[in-house]
Amino acid sequence: MTLQKQVEHKVIPSMNWENWQESVQGGSGDVALPSLGALAERFRAHVKGTRFGPVFIATISATAHTFSRSRQRVALDGLDVLFVQVYEHTSGCTTTSAQQNFKLKPDTLIIQDMADSFSVEHGEYRQITLALPRQLLVPYLIENRTYPFLSVDTSDPTAAAVVNMLRLFRDQAEQMSKQDADLMINCLVGLTANVLNRFQNPAREVSQKDLYTARQLKALDVIRQRFHEVDFSSTELAQQLKMSRTSLYRLLEPMGGFNDCVREQRMRHAIRLIRTSSQETLSVQELAEECGYAHATSFTRFFKEHFGTIPSEVMGGLSALKGHHLQYSESIFAQWLNASFFF
Repeated sequence: MTLQKQVEHKVIPSMNWENWQESVQGGSGDVALPSLGALAERFRAHVKGTRFGPVFIATISATAHTFSRSRQRVALDGLDVLFVQVYEHTSGCTTTSAQQNFKLKPDTLIIQDMADSFSVEHGEYRQITLALPRQLLVPYLIENRTYPFLSVDTSDPTAAAVVNMLRLFRDQAEQMSKQDADLMINCLVGLTANVLNRFQNPAREVSQKDLYTARQLKALDVIRQRFHEVDFSSTELAQQLKMSRTSLYRLLEPMGGFNDCVREQRMRHAIRLIRTSSQETLSVQELAEECGYAHATSFTRFFKEHFGTIPSEVMGGLSALKGHHLQYSESIFAQWLNASFFF
């Protein structure tokens, strides 16, 4: 894998709230101050990063604010990357993904799939972020499987290796040749894929003392394997897990229940299929069947409820983006950020 593309270095020593809003909204989502009483004048953000074609690595720091990436934004902007991150400092950050809350801890490997909706309540923080387009990871992934959010402690040797390499890459990126950067990126892609692949059966990664969480993850793993089956039911899932339907209901209730869990997987799959196909080669009916729906009408209804728009509009919009340069925002940071996502 060779990334002989333009290399670009950016240092934004200080950004005010207006600059930050414009930049983030142009790149990935929406931001807001943590409370109505918070003063925009006190907000500051700093960015230092290097872009190697479609990949960028950056140190980003900011004072308290919230970030959200909505389902509609996911459907319409075509952003299909994974953020591989480590927080070097945080005064308290929590992300909400797939209806679950996760406290973000320093020196922990975080893999955030930007093709999923999520939100983050940021305290003051400093993080290293590596943006990897999904297509770089696909050749190394088992069944092309990723997770909306993954946090892995650096007691795991592979996670520790990724975190150490993130720091090394960040520190040396400006001095690296394209060839050296290619080698570093290839190594990070392979190690990140290995982390994701080891969570192929997430229950194996959970301590025995946390049996409840292990059962939840096992249930989600089965749903990921079978969501494309039109007649897949909670009864079948309960039987496969060797538990009663009542126990299954209690297990999945914190995540919205069986139907919501299945629908979430189907919608994630739908967006990925749209991004890897074109309107000319995939009809809405074919898309519905690939996602576990017998009829295009029911699929379209659920799709609109989930993303706020219909599949044909998303297919047409993303098709128009393919092969074209994204129109950059006037913000310097948005120019650098957005350029990293399309190539």
